[in-house]
Amino acid sequence: MSFAEVHTLHLDFKRRLTSILGREVFPELTLTPPRGNSDELSFIRLVAWGYVLVFESGRGALSFLKNLPPLNDPDGASLSHLHALRTWASHNLVLDKKRDIKTIQSATMWLLEKCGTGSPASAEEWQKCFYALASDLENLLRRAIGSCDCFDKREDRADLIESFKKSLDRNWDAFVFDGFVEQAITKFGYQGISATDIRNANLDAWRKIVAVSSDDRSIERNLMIRVENDILALMSSSLSFTSDELRDILKPIDYRSITPAMLYLKNCAGEKLENLQEIIQELRIM
Repeated sequence: MSFAEVHTLHLDFKRRLTSILGREVFPELTLTPPRGNSDELSFIRLVAWGYVLVFESGRGALSFLKNLPPLNDPDGASLSHLHALRTWASHNLVLDKKRDIKTIQSATMWLLEKCGTGSPASAEEWQKCFYALASDLENLLRRAIGSCDCFDKREDRADLIESFKKSLDRNWDAFVFDGFVEQAITKFGYQGISATDIRNANLDAWRKIVAVSSDDRSIERNLMIRVENDILALMSSSLSFTSDELRDILKPIDYRSITPAMLYLKNCAGEKLENLQEIIQELRIM
């Protein structure tokens, strides 16, 4: 299976989606495509292209179609090894991190299975890896195109299309969640926390909240509740200031009173610290 053949299937898939929904739903893939099939760079470019196809540009459509035959069978949409291969190929992995070690192990096992070595070097080895991944992408796209036939074969076609449109509208890009994270961080008074890191650690769960909520208002409320609780869980519901900062807030107060004051605040401010300012004001008056 050549890249040209995979790309042709990709274009066919895009056309089928447009014919079903009456609009473009598959953002263009602008990555540089592989120019060969038997060298390291071509394989890495195929990994990057395939990752964007499955987990970025095509994520919304594939997430819905995987519930329809033939994409809904156990092997229909499983390209989980692309995550490991993409990270292995494009990221600076830390060799004493358990997660990074697991990624290296997963990528190495895939390479070993496909070309006989976990460290391909020859043109023959790279070509075997290239063809194996291209074949995986071909299988996914053929099944996805087959799933598009369901819209013309089922009696509930109109309802199915409406559900598809709703699913796509709720398939938020990852960065959209960052605003909710930043809002919660500001509200709690924490500093220097990466919204991107928080989002990446919780993205799948947050997308499920968006998917199951009944309307826009419910989405915003339910998502904010979940985001706030995830941040508080990360911080173990910590107060949003240090003991020295609290001493400045409550001046005049000596160091011997700081610990009791912080414990009092922790116990009285509420699980989500919603009463924090009121309790601080009480301490100022006392």
